[in-house]
Amino acid sequence: MMNGSKGIRGFSLVELLVAMAIGLILMAGVVQIFIANKGTYLMQREQEGIQESARFALHEMTEDLRMVGYGGCGSATKIANSVDDPSGEGAMFQQGIVGFHLDKAGDGYPARGVDVIPVSDYPAILNDAWPGTDAFQAHNVGGGEGLTVTAHNPNAATIHFDQTHSYKPGTIMIMASEDCSQIGVFAMSGPTNNSNNATTIVHNTGTNPVENCTKFLGGEFTCVSGSAEAKQYGPGSSVLAVESSTYFIRNSGADASTPALYRLRVNETSAEELVPGVEGLRVLYGLDTDLDAVANQYLLATEVDESDWPMVVAVRLILDVRSIERFEGDYLRQRFTTTVQIRNRG
Repeated sequence: MMNGSKGIRGFSLVELLVAMAIGLILMAGVVQIFIANKGTYLMQREQEGIQESARFALHEMTEDLRMVGYGGCGSATKIANSVDDPSGEGAMFQQGIVGFHLDKAGDGYPARGVDVIPVSDYPAILNDAWPGTDAFQAHNVGGGEGLTVTAHNPNAATIHFDQTHSYKPGTIMIMASEDCSQIGVFAMSGPTNNSNNATTIVHNTGTNPVENCTKFLGGEFTCVSGSAEAKQYGPGSSVLAVESSTYFIRNSGADASTPALYRLRVNETSAEELVPGVEGLRVLYGLDTDLDAVANQYLLATEVDESDWPMVVAVRLILDVRSIERFEGDYLRQRFTTTVQIRNRG
């Protein structure tokens, strides 16, 4: 009888060691592939986050920039501005857009054709902005509660409507005449309108809380130049609130080591954080120097004279966005550029 066990033999020690070595090599390869794939995934995720952040930031800024200077009419021959607040939205409405370059914290803001605007003068929200970045304010009238005038008494500084409204004293507003030949910019001085059902708006002098230097809204003037006229706006004229948006960069509220793009809306007490990871904003302003509605040159805010801001017909935004997380010891970064044509000027 044959003994079957004589044909059975196991693996030798050498064979086992070779098999284990091959297995370890294969496992190491699998691990390397996994690590590489994970790294690729993380990099793609951060890149997608950067691109999405840039898209949203540029969209928000573009929407406000396109409507710069819009006052309810395509154009108006005369603008009367009675708002006596050189750092406020009403005073800056005629310029439409104002830019700033922040050299270093606390030293001021070179802008509007002067060397430095002192921190105490303009505007306080930029005190915490990142040095070395740009900021800008865009002014227009937008999609708020529009009112149609039924009667206007310039001597009593009272506008009448056939509808109620919820505006409060201190709101910066514009009134556009029915034929778009005149725009008046003013601060609402009354009524108190605590019940949100007023049918009038008063634009008298006094501080409540923003001062009008005159109650008249005719002619072409500001509180520092020109002379006011007692114009009566006819039925069909429109009244809208001025919208102002200030864009700037400062530390994120969620992580002080991360920069973020912020926006401050007029009549709001605090800025909203729009996009984390935005670490650079450079703005170039396209000036139309020959009145053909096309920008002839693009300048930094420090290069634009104060009287030339109404000549800005386009704005070029250069945005630097970084990843939120580090990748291989450093942040991923990407630069985005877009040029916005101002509809009301181009």
